[in-house]
Amino acid sequence: MSCERCGFIHNCVCEAKPLVESPFELVLLYHPNELRRATNTGKLLASCLTQVSQYEWSRTEPPVELLERIKQHGNAKLLFPSETALH
Repeated sequence: MSCERCGFIHNCVCEAKPLVESPFELVLLYHPNELRRATNTGKLLASCLTQVSQYEWSRTEPPVELLERIKQHGNAKLLFPSETALH
């Protein structure tokens, strides 16, 4: 049985999660398969930050609302993990 709040099955992390006031808005893009994973760290991050939006990403059909937000704000940056991100 997974925790209803964090979604983790064996090791609930709810008591250890901080709530951080973010100085910027973070937009998370999820692969459709990632949304169903209990260990989705993006959802965990979103539950710790105050200014987070989440979208399911499809390269061939990007979310219209996301494209509109990018047009309105004009200063979007894309962060993508790499093989050496933690080294």
